[in-house]
Amino acid sequence: MAVAFAAVALSAPVHTLAPIGFGLHYKDAHGSSALLVALSPVRPTPRLAVLRSPRRPSDAVPPLVGTMLLHMPAQLNLGASRLLVTAGNRDVYVIPGSALALAVMPDAVFDFVATLPDDLVWLTLEQTAKGTLAVGLARDGVTRVDVEAAGVQHAAKLRRNGFLLDLPGFRARQISSVLVTTKDGRRFRLPLDRKEFTR
Repeated sequence: MAVAFAAVALSAPVHTLAPIGFGLHYKDAHGSSALLVALSPVRPTPRLAVLRSPRRPSDAVPPLVGTMLLHMPAQLNLGASRLLVTAGNRDVYVIPGSALALAVMPDAVFDFVATLPDDLVWLTLEQTAKGTLAVGLARDGVTRVDVEAAGVQHAAKLRRNGFLLDLPGFRARQISSVLVTTKDGRRFRLPLDRKEFTR
Protein backbone atom coordinates (compact mmCIF):
# COMPACT_ATOMS: atom_id res chain seq x y z
CA MET A 1 0.00 0.00 0.00
CA ALA A 2 2.80 2.44 0.86
CA VAL A 3 4.41 1.92 -2.53
CA ALA A 4 1.13 2.49 -4.35
CA PHE A 5 0.48 5.66 -2.37
CA ALA A 6 3.92 7.02 -3.21
CA ALA A 7 3.33 6.38 -6.90
CA VAL A 8 0.00 8.21 -6.81
CA ALA A 9 1.45 11.11 -4.83
CA LEU A 10 4.36 11.61 -7.21
CA SER A 11 2.05 11.63 -10.24
CA ALA A 12 -0.14 14.37 -8.72
CA PRO A 13 0.10 17.84 -10.27
CA VAL A 14 2.65 20.13 -8.68
CA HIS A 15 1.50 23.55 -7.47
CA THR A 16 4.29 26.14 -7.63
CA LEU A 17 4.21 28.64 -4.76
CA ALA A 18 6.02 31.94 -4.17
CA PRO A 19 9.84 31.91 -3.75
CA ILE A 20 10.96 31.19 -0.19
CA GLY A 21 13.69 32.47 2.10
CA PHE A 22 16.03 29.95 3.74
CA GLY A 23 19.06 29.64 5.99
CA LEU A 24 22.44 29.68 4.25
CA HIS A 25 25.86 28.75 5.63
CA TYR A 26 29.27 28.57 4.00
CA LYS A 27 31.92 26.49 5.74
CA ASP A 28 35.38 28.00 5.27
CA ALA A 29 38.79 26.36 5.22
CA HIS A 30 39.11 26.69 8.99
CA GLY A 31 35.97 24.65 9.57
CA SER A 32 33.77 27.45 10.91
CA SER A 33 30.31 28.05 9.52
CA ALA A 34 29.16 31.58 8.75
CA LEU A 35 25.47 32.16 9.43
CA LEU A 36 23.82 34.25 6.74
CA VAL A 37 20.27 34.42 8.09
CA ALA A 38 19.03 36.75 10.83
CA LEU A 39 17.31 35.65 14.02
CA SER A 40 13.57 36.09 13.92
CA PRO A 41 10.80 34.79 16.18
CA VAL A 42 8.57 32.09 14.74
CA ARG A 43 4.96 33.22 14.45
CA PRO A 44 2.84 31.26 14.41
CA THR A 45 4.62 28.30 15.97
CA PRO A 46 4.57 25.52 13.36
CA ARG A 47 2.64 22.31 14.03
CA LEU A 48 5.34 19.85 15.03
CA ALA A 49 4.14 16.57 16.53
CA VAL A 50 7.70 15.81 17.64
CA LEU A 51 7.58 18.64 20.21
CA ARG A 52 4.39 17.18 21.72
CA SER A 53 5.77 13.64 21.90
CA PRO A 54 7.35 12.17 25.07
CA ARG A 55 11.04 13.03 25.31
CA ARG A 56 13.51 10.17 24.89
CA PRO A 57 17.10 9.93 26.19
CA SER A 58 18.37 10.26 22.60
CA ASP A 59 16.63 13.66 22.31
CA ALA A 60 19.28 15.32 24.50
CA VAL A 61 21.66 17.50 22.50
CA PRO A 62 25.44 16.94 22.77
CA PRO A 63 27.31 19.24 25.22
CA LEU A 64 28.84 21.20 22.32
CA VAL A 65 25.37 22.55 21.44
CA GLY A 66 25.08 24.08 24.92
CA THR A 67 28.45 25.75 24.44
CA MET A 68 27.34 27.14 21.08
CA LEU A 69 24.21 28.58 22.68
CA LEU A 70 26.26 30.79 24.99
CA HIS A 71 26.81 33.10 22.04
CA MET A 72 23.29 32.99 20.58
CA PRO A 73 20.80 35.88 20.92
CA ALA A 74 17.89 33.70 22.03
CA GLN A 75 16.65 31.86 25.10
CA LEU A 76 16.42 28.21 24.10
CA ASN A 77 15.24 25.30 26.23
CA LEU A 78 17.81 22.51 25.91
CA GLY A 79 15.67 20.35 28.17
CA ALA A 80 12.94 20.33 25.49
CA SER A 81 15.16 19.47 22.52
CA ARG A 82 14.22 16.61 20.19
CA LEU A 83 16.32 14.48 17.87
CA LEU A 84 14.57 14.70 14.50
CA VAL A 85 16.52 12.62 12.05
CA THR A 86 19.79 10.69 11.82
CA ALA A 87 21.59 9.89 8.57
CA GLY A 88 25.09 8.47 8.48
CA ASN A 89 27.01 10.17 11.27
CA ARG A 90 24.75 13.25 11.31
CA ASP A 91 22.06 14.07 13.87
CA VAL A 92 19.54 16.89 13.45
CA TYR A 93 17.92 18.42 16.56
CA VAL A 94 15.19 20.99 17.05
CA ILE A 95 15.34 23.23 20.14
CA PRO A 96 12.33 25.36 21.13
CA GLY A 97 12.38 28.57 23.15
CA SER A 98 12.06 32.27 22.40
CA ALA A 99 12.98 31.19 18.87
CA LEU A 100 13.02 27.81 17.16
CA ALA A 101 16.47 26.44 16.36
CA LEU A 102 17.99 23.60 14.35
CA ALA A 103 21.32 22.04 15.24
CA VAL A 104 23.20 19.62 12.99
CA MET A 105 25.94 17.56 14.62
CA PRO A 106 28.81 16.88 14.28
CA ASP A 107 28.88 19.61 11.61
CA ALA A 108 28.11 22.22 14.30
CA VAL A 109 25.62 23.94 11.99
CA PHE A 110 23.18 26.03 13.98
CA ASP A 111 20.26 27.94 12.47
CA PHE A 112 17.21 29.83 13.61
CA VAL A 113 13.98 28.87 11.87
CA ALA A 114 11.81 31.61 10.43
CA THR A 115 8.09 31.07 9.88
CA LEU A 116 7.57 27.99 7.72
CA PRO A 117 6.85 29.26 4.18
CA ASP A 118 3.25 28.41 3.24
CA ASP A 119 3.09 26.46 6.52
CA LEU A 120 5.05 23.62 4.90
CA VAL A 121 8.83 23.49 5.43
CA TRP A 122 11.90 25.44 6.51
CA LEU A 123 15.17 24.84 4.64
CA THR A 124 18.76 25.39 5.73
CA LEU A 125 21.68 24.88 3.34
CA GLU A 126 25.32 24.43 4.28
CA GLN A 127 27.91 24.49 1.52
CA THR A 128 31.32 22.96 2.11
CA ALA A 129 34.25 22.10 -0.14
CA LYS A 130 32.69 18.64 -0.64
CA GLY A 131 29.13 19.62 -1.47
CA THR A 132 25.94 20.94 0.11
CA LEU A 133 23.87 19.71 3.03
CA ALA A 134 20.12 20.39 2.93
CA VAL A 135 18.34 20.13 6.28
CA GLY A 136 15.07 21.45 7.62
CA LEU A 137 11.75 21.21 9.40
CA ALA A 138 8.50 19.92 7.94
CA ARG A 139 5.12 20.55 9.53
CA ASP A 140 2.77 17.77 10.54
CA GLY A 141 1.19 16.12 7.50
CA VAL A 142 4.22 16.39 5.22
CA THR A 143 5.04 12.88 3.97
CA ARG A 144 7.88 13.53 1.53
CA VAL A 145 10.48 16.23 0.84
CA ASP A 146 12.54 16.40 -2.35
CA VAL A 147 15.28 18.90 -3.10
CA GLU A 148 15.81 19.95 -6.71
CA ALA A 149 19.47 20.44 -7.60
CA ALA A 150 20.71 21.10 -11.15
CA GLY A 151 17.30 20.08 -12.48
CA VAL A 152 17.21 16.70 -10.71
CA GLN A 153 14.98 15.86 -7.73
CA HIS A 154 16.66 14.17 -4.76
CA ALA A 155 14.59 12.59 -1.97
CA ALA A 156 15.51 13.75 1.53
CA LYS A 157 15.31 11.47 4.57
CA LEU A 158 12.22 12.61 6.52
CA ARG A 159 11.64 11.60 10.16
CA ARG A 160 9.91 13.22 13.18
CA ASN A 161 9.28 16.56 11.40
CA GLY A 162 12.91 16.82 10.25
CA PHE A 163 14.58 16.16 6.91
CA LEU A 164 18.18 15.77 5.79
CA LEU A 165 19.89 15.34 2.43
CA ASP A 166 23.60 15.28 1.64
CA LEU A 167 24.40 16.42 -1.91
CA PRO A 168 28.10 15.76 -2.53
CA GLY A 169 29.53 17.69 -5.46
CA PHE A 170 26.69 20.24 -5.56
CA ARG A 171 27.03 23.95 -4.81
CA ALA A 172 24.27 25.67 -2.85
CA ARG A 173 23.44 27.87 -5.85
CA GLN A 174 22.56 24.74 -7.87
CA ILE A 175 19.61 24.07 -5.57
CA SER A 176 16.55 25.65 -7.11
CA SER A 177 13.52 24.42 -5.15
CA VAL A 178 12.01 22.17 -2.51
CA LEU A 179 9.15 19.87 -3.44
CA VAL A 180 6.77 18.89 -0.66
CA THR A 181 4.17 16.11 -0.65
CA THR A 182 1.41 16.18 1.97
CA LYS A 183 -0.62 13.29 3.37
CA ASP A 184 -3.61 14.18 1.16
CA GLY A 185 -1.45 13.58 -1.94
CA ARG A 186 -0.96 17.22 -2.91
CA ARG A 187 2.48 18.33 -4.14
CA PHE A 188 3.97 21.80 -3.88
CA ARG A 189 7.11 23.32 -5.40
CA LEU A 190 8.71 26.06 -3.31
CA PRO A 191 11.34 27.83 -5.44
CA LEU A 192 14.29 29.31 -3.56
CA ASP A 193 14.47 33.08 -3.47
CA ARG A 194 17.71 33.68 -5.41
CA LYS A 195 18.29 36.97 -3.56
CA GLU A 196 19.27 34.93 -0.49
CA PHE A 197 22.51 33.95 -2.26
CA THR A 198 23.61 37.58 -2.54
CA ARG A 199 22.90 38.78 1.00
